[in-house]
Amino acid sequence: MPRHTTGSSAPENNPATGEPLATYDGWDEARTEGAVARAHAAARAWALAPVGERAARAARLARTLRQHKDRLAALAVTEMGKPITPRWARSPATTCGRRSIDRSRSPSLPGPAC
Repeated sequence: MPRHTTGSSAPENNPATGEPLATYDGWDEARTEGAVARAHAAARAWALAPVGERAARAARLARTLRQHKDRLAALAVTEMGKPITPRWARSPATTCGRRSIDRSRSPSLPGPAC
């Protein structure tokens, strides 16, 4: 994989059609190291947060992802160059019927709200 440096750009194309999707600026070493340092700090803060707070944040994220699932699915399949199939078109009832956290073990944790 080629390295991109400051001033260079990395194009993203739909692999099925070759159509340009976006172009991203390259990052220099300082910007990369800054991003890694921020990610490490965020991971430490997340580890120190109470489990109930982390579960509530994860549930909010899940709701947001479900609200935008059609747009996100279209983006994902475009980036991969694959067509949208019935697998991507599941009904909200099917998707929301799944639970990522076992409530019988942790009944106090908030559950997904569809």
